[in-house]
Amino acid sequence: MTAIAAKFSEWWKSHDDDLGDVWPFLLVANVLYLLLLGVAPLWYDEANSYWFAQMPFARMITATAGDTHPPLYYFLLSLVVRVFGPSPRFMLRFPSVMFGLLTIYIIRQIARELNLSRAATLIALGLVTLSPFQLHFAQEARMYTLLQALVLGATLAALRKQLMRFVLLSALSLWTHNYGLFYLVVNCGVLAWAVWKTQLRWPVFETVVITGLLSGAALVLWLPWAFVLLGQMRTVAGGYWIMPVTPGALVFLITNLLYAFTLPPWLAPGAIMIAVGLVAWLTIRVVEKRDEAALLLAWMVFAPVALAVAVSILWQPILLYRGLAPSLPALMLLLGWGAAQLPRAHRLYAAILIVPLFVASIVGQYLWTPNQKGLQDHQVLDQLLAQWREGDIIIYSNEGYLVEWHSRAAHLPQAVLPRTCPQNNLGGLSEQTFRAFGIADPEPETIPWRRAWFVSTIFPTITQCEVDMSRAFLARHPHWLAFAIEGNEFIEANIWIVER
Repeated sequence: MTAIAAKFSEWWKSHDDDLGDVWPFLLVANVLYLLLLGVAPLWYDEANSYWFAQMPFARMITATAGDTHPPLYYFLLSLVVRVFGPSPRFMLRFPSVMFGLLTIYIIRQIARELNLSRAATLIALGLVTLSPFQLHFAQEARMYTLLQALVLGATLAALRKQLMRFVLLSALSLWTHNYGLFYLVVNCGVLAWAVWKTQLRWPVFETVVITGLLSGAALVLWLPWAFVLLGQMRTVAGGYWIMPVTPGALVFLITNLLYAFTLPPWLAPGAIMIAVGLVAWLTIRVVEKRDEAALLLAWMVFAPVALAVAVSILWQPILLYRGLAPSLPALMLLLGWGAAQLPRAHRLYAAILIVPLFVASIVGQYLWTPNQKGLQDHQVLDQLLAQWREGDIIIYSNEGYLVEWHSRAAHLPQAVLPRTCPQNNLGGLSEQTFRAFGIADPEPETIPWRRAWFVSTIFPTITQCEVDMSRAFLARHPHWLAFAIEGNEFIEANIWIVER
């Protein structure tokens, strides 16, 4: 024990310079991220993560190839499932907590590499620690904090000219989320800037060669999935969460990055004005000052948005605010840089405007997120399970509630109405993922059951064909309404008891 303590003391002394500023923020963030981490049920996206994670690796790859995301996060999550077993709330979200904390540490290191002032660094760390967006995704069993850590790690490697680390982290970000392509472009810009700053004999030639070789190496490591992505682009349609490029969509993106989704409605108008005003003020400030660090941070904030907008206009809508998660820490660093130049009184006024909005969103995260994530859905499932009889089956109009309830109802007889419609619902599972999941979709009359719990889901992108199939199934059998679920403004469900 003495030897271990001595080694820890030696390690702490060697890293004290690194941790001195950041550890109080890590402690606060750790408390915020772990608080009520396992309370909210798994909603559809998280339940998808759980389903991917518990599959054999070969089937996971097949299922992911039909999805919209690369498999790295699901592979890491599968290790958690295999070590800790079916603990589908706290432990499934815990990796996101760790990646979120790692992101805060990397932000501190980036601030040091950019020679930001102590005041700018502390302001940025405080904003990231209290960020409702960071809190939300640190408590979500999805890949967004992992994407942040990898992208920002590649940024840090670029600034330090750690070339092999840059290649590896860039490749891993590509295997985590398709927006990693945009951030590879962004980090190549950071790397080019860092290389240009060194004493080169032929600055333009050497900068282009080094940046090109390293980005090419990262793309080569990602190449196997590039072919899968080409197939996804042809077969996977965007859902209703993919925004067309409009001024309103850009405002929506800014406000969601700053406040997440749990700001009370009566605060929203003022919050939107403050968010847009902050971004406009920062843009003007950067142009006026032309500070190298600020210009680099502005590049990291705005270039990914510009790339997503350009692809959306030239090809098809792909603008997704969640995919822009790595831009948020850069935005906070830029806010820290701007605020540090203000008089103390002005900083105080800014804090009075911003911090209460962050706190309101954080409170909303703890109070309202369980309902947003389908608490009512799982309460209905509890009642359904309490009334379960021998010979019962759950039949779904589509796979939505089947996926959401999978962590608790996988042992029950279940089926989905046959997928005979010419077009699937936008945002639903692709045919390849549906089959890889092993979901059964026989004709209900061909399987044995005495009583069915028929879950009929209604949402904006449902097809008329599916509505007609649900009505036809109910028309063939005696039925009555057991539960009505009004989940949110997008999704509703009726659960019917159907008898033969």
